[in-house]
Amino acid sequence: MIEAFAELQELSSWLLLAAAILYILVIGESRYAKYYFWAGLLIHGVNFLMRGLDLGWVPLAEKHDTISFIGFSLALSLAYAERKTRNDRLLLFGTPLVVAFLFISFLSRRQDEISPFLNSTWFFLHSVTYFGSLGMLGAGMVAGGLFLHGRVSELEQMQYRMLLYGWIIYTVALVLGSIWFFVAYGTYWLWTSKELWSTLTWFYLGMYAHARLMPRFRGWPAAAMGTLGFAFALFTYFGVGTVIPSPPTAF
Repeated sequence: MIEAFAELQELSSWLLLAAAILYILVIGESRYAKYYFWAGLLIHGVNFLMRGLDLGWVPLAEKHDTISFIGFSLALSLAYAERKTRNDRLLLFGTPLVVAFLFISFLSRRQDEISPFLNSTWFFLHSVTYFGSLGMLGAGMVAGGLFLHGRVSELEQMQYRMLLYGWIIYTVALVLGSIWFFVAYGTYWLWTSKELWSTLTWFYLGMYAHARLMPRFRGWPAAAMGTLGFAFALFTYFGVGTVIPSPPTAF
């Protein structure tokens, strides 16, 4: 039984690496780029399913898995944006970011265990929505960056759509997280750095979504502000607890 579990773990790692290699082939801008991208996305999804089967829970309780899932959500969001805009540059310039997440995940130490406080339906619902929203914000950043470079209006519109979707799901994630927090710790709020920065990120994205409705703000001001939104969200996850101290209540 232990040997079988170890073999599945090794296979899961190789699948993650294979997905990363296929994503890298997209950057070559060949005529098969989309095929490489979709093959990488498929293998990436299989890897996530295998991790869940191995562990016996939704694999979103440690950085190895959550960082990989951010990359998966980003890839899905890029595929959606490319399909709507028919702009291949979204995949070309967005895929390196997906690859970066996969390699960070691949190099992260796996724990393969879960705290009783995290083994909750509310926590997993919070995790799926939270990290899923980060992928949408990342796709919005890519679309906004390309707009700032080429001033293609449909890219700025796609950025707004992706950031708006991301903000809405991010809001749902915060609500689900507060419910999980109450179930696990007996309170909805502890004034930790992680909670404060998560709220600040929510306000920032909300300010963008509302400011974008102002006609004079549309275009490069909105694109620049929206592009920074993903950096804000990444700092909340990676920076808080590392640069800014925060008690280990989650991740």
